[in-house]
Amino acid sequence: MVDWGLLGIDEETAERDACKIEHDVDSKTLERLEKFVQFIQNAPHDPKWLKHFRHYINTGKHPKCDEE
Repeated sequence: MVDWGLLGIDEETAERDACKIEHDVDSKTLERLEKFVQFIQNAPHDPKWLKHFRHYINTGKHPKCDEE
């Protein structure tokens, strides 16, 4: 399983949840999730939408245009 840290989840919870996902999710879905996370991790720069997502995680609000 890939590193799920980009979601802002502590390592212990991420490992426990990853184990559940690996055993309960169809292999095609798991493969697609892994590829998506790898795609994000290998992006040449921090995408704007990922910054917006992190802001949303921390505040519960979508960023305003001037916070881009």
